[in-house]
Parts: sequence; C-alpha cells; structure tokens
Amino acid sequence: MFLAARLAGLLERASDYSGAAEVYERLSVFCEASGAFFLAADAAEHAAELMRAGGGDISSYRRPAELWLLNAEYWKGKNEGDEAWSRRRAQLYLESINK
Repeated sequence: MFLAARLAGLLERASDYSGAAEVYERLSVFCEASGAFFLAADAAEHAAELMRAGGGDISSYRRPAELWLLNAEYWKGKNEGDEAWSRRRAQLYLESINK
C-alpha cells in the first residue's frame, strides 16, 4: 500500500495525473476488498482529484461517495461520530463534483 501511494505521488509530481489517478483507483479497489473502507474512500477521492487536475470530467464519478457511505455503514452502531463524519464526507464529495 505504501509503495502504491509513493508511486502515485511520483507520477503526480511528473504531471502524469491520469497515471497517478489509476494507481489511486487500484489502491481503492484493493482497500475495499480488504474491508478498509476509509482507506478505499480516501484513495478514490485522491483519484478523483487527480482526474480533475488532468482535465477530466468527474461529474459521474461517484465511487468516493459510495465508499464513504460503506465506511459509514461500518461505523453504524459502533461510533456515531465516525458514521456521521463519513456520511457528511460523501455529501461534500457529491456537492463538489456537481459544481
């Protein structure tokens, strides 16, 4: 996981935004499969930021919000603060792509 994040950072510094976004997207898929929904959502959100930085249209890229909601479901009944924070993060992401 650390190496993937490092690679994404190197690609971003080299202005290869699509390459960096792809690395973050793959990291997101890996984290989701591992049940690490917070890390998956965070990686997907980084992917979206890089897609946008590269000039891409992310208005239909809903994966970060979906993963934030999965994270909220994970925290449901365990920690109301983390659940509410994750739901709010999903809402903020959706608002940001509709601007």
